[in-house]
Amino acid sequence: MNIGHLYGFNSYPPEHGGGIHNYNLVLNLTKLGCKIHTFDYEKNPQCITYPINEQGIKNFLDNVDVLYIRIDGGSVASSKLKLQCMEQSGDKPIIWEINSTAEEMLSKLKFKSLLNNIPERNLINKLRQEGNDFLIQLKMQSQVNKEERCRRKYAKMVDAAICVSDSLKNYAINDLGIQKSEVIPNGSNPTLFSPEKKDENLFQVYKDYFKVVYAGDSRWPWQGFDLLTGVIEQAKRQDNKILFIVLNNGLVDSIKTGDNVLVFNNVNYTDVPTYLASADACLCLYHDFPWYKYGFHLYSVKVFDNMASGKQVIAYRIALVGTVIVDGKDGLLTKNDVNDIYDKILFCFKHQEQASGKNWHICEKKGC
Repeated sequence: MNIGHLYGFNSYPPEHGGGIHNYNLVLNLTKLGCKIHTFDYEKNPQCITYPINEQGIKNFLDNVDVLYIRIDGGSVASSKLKLQCMEQSGDKPIIWEINSTAEEMLSKLKFKSLLNNIPERNLINKLRQEGNDFLIQLKMQSQVNKEERCRRKYAKMVDAAICVSDSLKNYAINDLGIQKSEVIPNGSNPTLFSPEKKDENLFQVYKDYFKVVYAGDSRWPWQGFDLLTGVIEQAKRQDNKILFIVLNNGLVDSIKTGDNVLVFNNVNYTDVPTYLASADACLCLYHDFPWYKYGFHLYSVKVFDNMASGKQVIAYRIALVGTVIVDGKDGLLTKNDVNDIYDKILFCFKHQEQASGKNWHICEKKGC
């Protein structure tokens, strides 16, 4: 099958969550014998690419059997390429891969308010900042409304939707009217992530430390970098031999280095398995979307990569994360609270032999 693949960004090398998803998708579709046709923003040598111009679009559409289009937190309304390909697709089937709603555009402002990050130098500045944020939110809400109208319009052309969570399936059916919608959750690449990737020399200097790794992107406010900072500070105050290893694809100064933390910025995805397998435990921390009717609708690849590495996972009990991890067996589920997160890390630290074995949950029930 010739698949017209419209993701809008490069799949190789994968540089962020969407890139990882794209990388695995192209890899596995190619293994199944599919030919991936896309445009010249794509650098993956497995793909057939076309220039983004009238002739390139025509050639692209002439050579594909189906259009496969990513719908994420970005704007479909402003993607002239995706809209033009759908409009000129004729009778070719169109599949949307829905990874987010348009509400994601509001997340930075919403989280800023929830986390009380408004400057408080004085009352006047605080009120001015709140007023500015309110005007920005009104403008962004207008953009969200425009985006949802665009999605509903073009959804009438869509034959089926693939969603990464049940919440997004509900969104596809109820908000976009795509009745043929199915959930295919994210997963990991077991040939890339495994316990065998462990490198004894990677953290040799810290061999006496209990090593906890957190991989994330601080640009996205729902990732719990603020919680991670609190946990690191608490561990430092208690002076336990716990080392935090942070793999960050966001702003360099999001997490400060210190005696109990190592920060690695922009680590290649293909190198992440070695970091995970060489640690003792992994953290998955998120914030909920309490303002949105579908709540936390994302499905993190991180959880599966951590589990595939054979590590005990300490994760916030949220949405699908809480259904993947069996508390006390595959890992520990936490509240969205620094003290609770730290207590779970401390439990693993104090019970390292049990936490690394298959019978950890039995040991925990006995209170050992």
